[in-house]
Amino acid sequence: FDLMTMGKLNTHCFLWASEHYERNPLINARAPPVKNVLSVYGVNVETEIQQVFKRKARKKSNKTLASRYIIDRKSNLKSLAKSYGYKHKNGILYETKDTPQISVDGSIIYKSGDGTVPYASLQHVFRWKSSCNVEARELEGVEHRAMLNDSNFHKILLEYCTWPKGEDEDGSEKNNSSSEKIESTVTAKPVESPSVPPRDDPQATEFALPYPDN
Repeated sequence: FDLMTMGKLNTHCFLWASEHYERNPLINARAPPVKNVLSVYGVNVETEIQQVFKRKARKKSNKTLASRYIIDRKSNLKSLAKSYGYKHKNGILYETKDTPQISVDGSIIYKSGDGTVPYASLQHVFRWKSSCNVEARELEGVEHRAMLNDSNFHKILLEYCTWPKGEDEDGSEKNNSSSEKIESTVTAKPVESPSVPPRDDPQATEFALPYPDN
């Protein structure tokens, strides 16, 4: 804060933070009205968390100069950043798998985010633990958007949203016919229909999905 005050950044920065961050209702939003929450995210991908700026004078008028701030691409903080578990490159500071983080139980762990979202933000879901059951699954080395194509993510999702064939949600036995209906809701098998091109048609791009009658 002292550096911000010396650089005359404190007023504008604090006003911006107050207006767009602290007063944002989503920051301290209540837990969603559900019983269970599963959060799945990637970890230990280098993730941008800070930028290093420098002053650059610009002409405001014929008689005055004004300061503007740009990323300092030539800043030299590599050694300092590395000593704290961060990576510095071209004025950008990244958290890495060696970056110390505070876990949900207050202990120190070493992790980074998913390449887009910092690890601390990925932990926000645990603020809801007093209102609902919160469970998290971390996918090692999986990037933010690439997770959608990750087989482990698909497996976790199916296991969480379904239950074993022959068992009900509470573990009791179910009859076979009901289990088959449940299975058909999560198995995307292309089927032929009068309004859909045959499966062997190379131009076919759309298929219907089988769903149970009820």
